[in-house]
Amino acid sequence: MRDSKYSILFMRDDTDVKRFRISPFWLRGYFIAQTVLVILAVGSLYLGITSLNENFTLTSEKKELSKRLEEAELRLSTLGNMEKILEAYDKSELQSLLASAPTDSQEQELQALDLAAIFTPMDHGLVSVDEVKASFKDSSLIVHFKLENPKVDTLLVGSADLALITTDGVMHELKAPEADLSFQIQRRKFARTTVSLPPGVNKETVFGLRISIKSSDGTVIFSETYPLYHILS
Repeated sequence: MRDSKYSILFMRDDTDVKRFRISPFWLRGYFIAQTVLVILAVGSLYLGITSLNENFTLTSEKKELSKRLEEAELRLSTLGNMEKILEAYDKSELQSLLASAPTDSQEQELQALDLAAIFTPMDHGLVSVDEVKASFKDSSLIVHFKLENPKVDTLLVGSADLALITTDGVMHELKAPEADLSFQIQRRKFARTTVSLPPGVNKETVFGLRISIKSSDGTVIFSETYPLYHILS
C-alpha cells in the first residue's frame, strides 16, 4: 500500500500510550543518513591518521635536512679556517720545509700543518656525540657533551680523548681524569670534565675542540673538530 506507515508506540506506566506514525521514506532516510555519517567518520579518521603519518615523515625529513645543513656549514667553516691557517704560514718557509729533510724544529712545523689529523671527521656509526659545550674558567676548560649508543641492544664500552686546536694549527692533547671520559652505555651518557689549559694556550688562541671516541680495544670510532664559536657557552 502506498500510504502505509509504520506506527511507533511509546508506553509508560504513569501516562497514556503515545503513538507516532512515520513514513517508510523517512525511516529509510534515517538509516541512510546514519550510514553516511558512519562512512564520513571512518573517512575522516583515515584522513587524520594519514595526515599525521605524513606530518611525522615531513618532520623527520626536516630534522635530517637541518642536520645535513649544519654539517655542510661546519665543513665550509672548517675549510675557511684551514685556509686561514695556511695563510698564516710564510709561503717560502713552507716550500723550504717541503723541499728539505726536516730537522727537529721543522718536524714540529710539519706536524702543525697536519690538517687532515686536525679537521678530518670520522664516524663509524657506532656512537653519536651531541650537545657539545665548552666554557673557560681561569686557566681551565670545562667540557660537556652527550654520548648516545645507536645500538641499544649492545653495551658500548670505551673512552673519549680531547684536544684543543689553536689558531696556528697546532693540536694540544688534553689530560682529563679517566673516570670522566670513560663509559659503558646501553643508551646514553652525559659526560663532563674539567681540564687545565696547556702552557701558552688561552681563550683567544683556541680555534676549536677535537673529540675522539675510542672503543674498548683502542680503535677510534668517532672523531670531530668543533669550532669554538659553535660550542662556547
